[in-house]
Amino acid sequence: MANSVTADKQLIMLGSLLDSFISECEAAKQDLACIHNIPVEKIDLFPDHPYYVDNDEDMANLVRSIKAIGQISPGITRVKKDGRYELLSGHRRLWACRLACIKTFRCEVLDLSDEDALIYMIEANRQRQKLHPGEKSQVYRLKREELNGRQNISDIRIDARDNTDQIRLYMRLGYLIPEILDMVDEGIIALRPAASVSFLSEGLQRYLLENMEYEQKTPSYSQALRMKQLFQEGVLTRDKIIDIMMEEKPNQRERIVLHDEKILAKLPRDIPAKEQEEYIARALEFYEKHGRQ
Repeated sequence: MANSVTADKQLIMLGSLLDSFISECEAAKQDLACIHNIPVEKIDLFPDHPYYVDNDEDMANLVRSIKAIGQISPGITRVKKDGRYELLSGHRRLWACRLACIKTFRCEVLDLSDEDALIYMIEANRQRQKLHPGEKSQVYRLKREELNGRQNISDIRIDARDNTDQIRLYMRLGYLIPEILDMVDEGIIALRPAASVSFLSEGLQRYLLENMEYEQKTPSYSQALRMKQLFQEGVLTRDKIIDIMMEEKPNQRERIVLHDEKILAKLPRDIPAKEQEEYIARALEFYEKHGRQ
């Protein structure tokens, strides 16, 4: 009798496990049904999407992986009114598929309104480990436009480390010319001076860029702030930009600026401009020790 009860319990447990297994299979089946292989040429990027795709070593590794074993993680898209698809998440994976000459992109297709798609796109991508300042600038601008001024600026925060003042500074980066914005992303110009420079007209920003490239130096926050104030007063000229940029900053060392193409041609092309002086100093030390022999 006891053995019969035990057997009944075992059958009940087995039946429960089978039901659970079948439910999981059905759920997995439904999930797979949501994944589609969309032709790459039918997928458009989200309008004004703020995220960069860098052709760096990580991208090269991703391309090699996709060529070897295919695309593992699907992207997220939605259907557009014209029947094409709009990418919400997976910009790096889509670009890697294109570089790998893969014709289709594995993705989930969602049914979202324009407003929901914008929110989804921002939230899905902001979980990346690190955003460039230019990416943050565009994300904050998009979130601000989506809220349409209905809430406080702190409500659009995407990084807990950003206070309201920093959020406003990031939003100003959207007024920089692309070349100066690239310098911010590369860490050549800090956030505060860059935000002040953003108040200058495009023409004066381009003149400042020429000066920075020629002199191989960038404005301090104090210098950028004075340029902003003079511009707002309507008295900032090219000559005044030169005067401000020629001022010696605190702890500023004398720098050698190279213009002779014969000398520049001798420098390895992969050395950044800010490291050229150190390279020349080491070359001179070597020459002093061994060259005269």
